[in-house]
Amino acid sequence: MKNFFMMAIIAIALVSCSKEKDPKTIARENFEAKLLNSLNDASSYEFVEMTDLHPLKGEYMFKIKNAELNLKKIGMQDTIEISKERAELIKYKNDSEGVYGYTNHVKIRANNKLGAKVLNEYRVTYDKDYNVEEIE
Repeated sequence: MKNFFMMAIIAIALVSCSKEKDPKTIARENFEAKLLNSLNDASSYEFVEMTDLHPLKGEYMFKIKNAELNLKKIGMQDTIEISKERAELIKYKNDSEGVYGYTNHVKIRANNKLGAKVLNEYRVTYDKDYNVEEIE
């Protein structure tokens, strides 16, 4: 009986020690690391809330990449490069299952240039590994 309890305690200890961070925690850490470099007063930073991560599927990526491609056309870049990107664009349009990244909204509080505490909300886009790609 003592052996059973010892084995149970060891098993619980091993399982609890090997916990991986959940994606939302990883995304928050990456967001904070990128944002703190751009704040006027990083020491005044306060995290308020973060919405759940929403996957960016092929349809969304198609819209984004198509918009980028149209901007390149306006700039009259090399037509061969544009043709290659157009082929890649079709891949996104046909892939409704794949996840290409994530997005969410994050609210923070920090001091502005005048020292007043302000509440800001950002829309954040992450890649598949939860690295920040864009903060709006």
